[in-house]
Amino acid sequence: MKQDLHQHLDKVFDQRGRAAGSGVNVFVLVEMDDFRRMSASLGLETAELLVGAFHERVRGFLRTCDQHIVISDERCGVILSEIQNMEQLDLAAAKLFRQFEAPIEVIDRSFKVTLFAAFVVPTKARTGAAQLLDEGERGLFEARSTNNRYTVVKLDKKNVDVVDDWQAQQEVEEAFERGEFHLYFQPKVHAVYRSTVGAEALLRWASPQRGLTLPGFFMPDIERSAIIKPVTWYCIRSAAATCRHWPKHVSVAINVAPNVLVDDEIVQVLQDTLGLYELAGERLTIEVTENAMMEDPLRCFDILRSIRSLSVKVSIDDFGTGYSSLAYFRNLPADELKIDRSFVAAMHNSPQDASLIKSIVDIARNFGLQVVAEGIEDETTADALKDLGCDVLQGLLFGEPCAGRDFDNYLDGKPADFGVSN
Repeated sequence: MKQDLHQHLDKVFDQRGRAAGSGVNVFVLVEMDDFRRMSASLGLETAELLVGAFHERVRGFLRTCDQHIVISDERCGVILSEIQNMEQLDLAAAKLFRQFEAPIEVIDRSFKVTLFAAFVVPTKARTGAAQLLDEGERGLFEARSTNNRYTVVKLDKKNVDVVDDWQAQQEVEEAFERGEFHLYFQPKVHAVYRSTVGAEALLRWASPQRGLTLPGFFMPDIERSAIIKPVTWYCIRSAAATCRHWPKHVSVAINVAPNVLVDDEIVQVLQDTLGLYELAGERLTIEVTENAMMEDPLRCFDILRSIRSLSVKVSIDDFGTGYSSLAYFRNLPADELKIDRSFVAAMHNSPQDASLIKSIVDIARNFGLQVVAEGIEDETTADALKDLGCDVLQGLLFGEPCAGRDFDNYLDGKPADFGVSN
């Protein structure tokens, strides 16, 4: 068995003939936690049924091109084929753990199974089975010791990369302490009347060395850093402080990172902020991505319900790029969907994208949700989205992100300095 496993992995992970752009195979080591202790109190039949159900549920998250390999009663290997990026791995992990949300029912007993998984990503064309399995073991140990459900191990990652990551995090932490981060605001307009109904607050880094810097450069480092919560609380409070001077029908939306969404401290921060600035809850919107809710959907949904109990609105950002289903919509604690800009950009040349937008609008209507479309740069697109039923539009056509004082001028009908795209 061991020899056959090694030979198979050696063959699968010899990827030297793979065509460019076809992605890479990724090895996943999956373990059912605490099985030995559980099995000691079970009869042989019950234990065998539990093992069979465990492997069957793991197989349930695979695509047709993926492979499942039994390693032991409580362990299996999975080969994910043609993985293109980290987002696909995150989606796969979310789908794997979703398979085990419900207890396994065996005869007259119910088992809540806890999983740990290590995703081993080769960074060279040929990787041997021994290294894949060793790194999988190391990844499982790291996941258990850090109380994370899964880890991603990148083989042959150079130490200099780790140092660079650490230095980048240090740089953004020090910049935040120096007060170099500021909010900019981009208008959101009514699709029919073109009146301003709100703004999205977007973080900018006024770096002395690089100038005004966009989030794509620094947000990954902030999200990996200990300052992710302080930065988010700053964004919420700063946005509220600015919004309170706007007309009462104008709201502000703030983006929230996935690792903040699972912390119920955000509910208290929002409640304190609304009280401090005497702001009605409905004037704040929290934007969360579809993928942010996939790591622990039950936990996220509970927190989103608590946020909405403050009358603060919830928007699902980048909608259409993650995993969703009608069952997901049924209990979704949200007020609006925000259609991803990639669909908007492609809609004129792709009937499928236009149809997808229409489908999203129809689904949103059925569930009582408002629809926002972003990334609009011309009147033709704006009119088409209005005709498809979108409620609110956002994009360079209506103004680039600008500092708070300039957005105040914009609302007052005065000249505003729109100068930095998002």
